[in-house]
Amino acid sequence: MKNLMQTLPSFFFNLLKDPDEPLLDGCTNHNKLSVVAQVFNVKSNHGLSETSYDIITEWKISILLEGKG
Repeated sequence: MKNLMQTLPSFFFNLLKDPDEPLLDGCTNHNKLSVVAQVFNVKSNHGLSETSYDIITEWKISILLEGKG
């Protein structure tokens, strides 16, 4: 419990930085926090299971990484 209490403040302050972090280099329309909020909104509104959410997320990441190479 003590270790958890020591890590919570840094975790919280890292979350506060996310609106200032660009999603990708040169991306000005989205930041890390807005994307996470939008993805969870879609997940909950359409009843996606954790498995389907994970599969779609992995697929999107592979596309983004492929495009960067």
